[in-house]
Amino acid sequence: DCSIGVSGWSSLQVNWFNPIDDGGSAITKYAVESWDASEYGVTEKQQLILKNTINRGTFVLTMNSHSAEVPVGSTAADFEKFIESLPNVGDVQVAKTIEPEVTIYDIEFMTNTATVPIIGIHTLHVTPRSERDEYCVCAKGEVPCNLGSMNISCNFGNTREGTLATHRSEISVADVISLDGTMFTYTIHNLQQPSYILDGFGVRVSAGNVEGFGIPCAPKYLKPSGPPLPPAVVEVARVANDPQSIVLHFTSVSYPEDRGSAVSGFVIEWSTTENFRPTTSFNTTLNARSVSSERLPSHDNIGKEFNKFFIENLTPGRKYFVRIAAMNDSGVGPFAPSQPSSITPGAKPSDFDSAIGVTIDALIADSTTSVMESSSSLRVSWRAPASNNGFHISNYLIEYWISDSMNEVQDIIIQSISGSPVYGAFALA
Repeated sequence: DCSIGVSGWSSLQVNWFNPIDDGGSAITKYAVESWDASEYGVTEKQQLILKNTINRGTFVLTMNSHSAEVPVGSTAADFEKFIESLPNVGDVQVAKTIEPEVTIYDIEFMTNTATVPIIGIHTLHVTPRSERDEYCVCAKGEVPCNLGSMNISCNFGNTREGTLATHRSEISVADVISLDGTMFTYTIHNLQQPSYILDGFGVRVSAGNVEGFGIPCAPKYLKPSGPPLPPAVVEVARVANDPQSIVLHFTSVSYPEDRGSAVSGFVIEWSTTENFRPTTSFNTTLNARSVSSERLPSHDNIGKEFNKFFIENLTPGRKYFVRIAAMNDSGVGPFAPSQPSSITPGAKPSDFDSAIGVTIDALIADSTTSVMESSSSLRVSWRAPASNNGFHISNYLIEYWISDSMNEVQDIIIQSISGSPVYGAFALA
C-alpha cells in the first residue's frame, strides 16, 4: 500500500509499506514513478487468438527473456497472473472472449512505460498436434499477425502501441528513509504544473528483488500547491482631491508565482505603525475579480495585469504603512510592503469661502497713510480655509492683475520612432 501528501508547492511525499510477498527473495530496491496526469499517454494493448480446435495442452509465453507455461483454456484471471509473474511486466489486465471459431485474450499493459515487447508463444504441447501453429499474436495496431500461422487478420483497432511516460527513480532500500522499519518515505521534487491544470500528478511504487520489479501499488493522484507569492509591483499614492483616501496599485499573481493554485483574492493591511501592531492596524480581503484596473503596464512591467484598491476614511496628515498578500486554496502567502512603504493622505487646502473668505478694501488716507499710498494700494483680508486637508499651511500666494489674461495651454505629444501605437503609462510631474 502507498499514500502521498503535499510537502511543498512543487513536491510530494510518498509513503509505502513493504510488500506482503517478497517473491522468495529479499527486497533490495524500490522504483518510484511520477507523471503529469494530463500527459500520461495510453496503455499498450495486444491480443492472443487461439483456434478453438486446440482444446488441451500447454504453451510457453515469453517476454523480456523470461517465460511462463500457460495451460490451454486458462481463465482471464489465471492468464493475467501468468503474465504478471514475469519480471518487470507490471500490472496487466486480461479479458477473454470465446467466439465460434477462436478464443481471444485481450491483454492491456497498465503500467509499462518502456517499449513493450510483443509477447512470444513457444513450445506448444497441444492437442491436436497438427494445429499447434494455429494461433495469432496481434500487436502495435498492425493488421497481419505478428506471430502464428492462423489464417486471420488482426483488427488494428483492438491493439495499439503504448505511450505511457513517467519519471522513474530506482532507490536502494538503504537509501530510503524508514520510519519504523516497515514504512518508507521518499520526496519527489520539481512537480510543477500550471494552476489552470487541475489533474495533478500520479505516483506509484514498485518493489524489486534480484528477479526484477513486481506489480506497483495502485496509483495515487494529487496536485501539489502552496500559498502564493505577493504581487511583484505594489505602489501606493494619494487620491487627487480626496484627503481621506489613498490608492493601492498592484499586479496580478500568475503561475509560477501563484505556486500551482490560482489566486482567488488578496489581503490588504494598513497601519499607523511600521510593525503593524494589531491595535493600530486594519485589513480587508478582496476577491481577485473585484479589483481590476484600467491602468496599462509600464515599459518594465510588460505582461503584468494591474489591479487597484482605494483605502478610504483615513485621517489626513497621518502616516500610514501598507502591505499586501495574495491568497489561494492553499492559504495566504507572505506580505509585501508598498512602494513607498508609507504615505500620508492629504490634499491642498480647501478653497476659500466664496462669500466671506477673501475681502478687498481701499486704504483710507489718514495720519499713517498718505494720499499717494491710499490711491495706489488695496487691503486684502482673508479667513483661513475650512480645512488644511492634513498638512500645515505654511504660506499664502497673493496674485493681482490689471486686465483680463489668457490661460496658458500646453500640449503633450507621445509618438514612437517607428510610428507604431504607443502603450503604457508615464509620470506627470
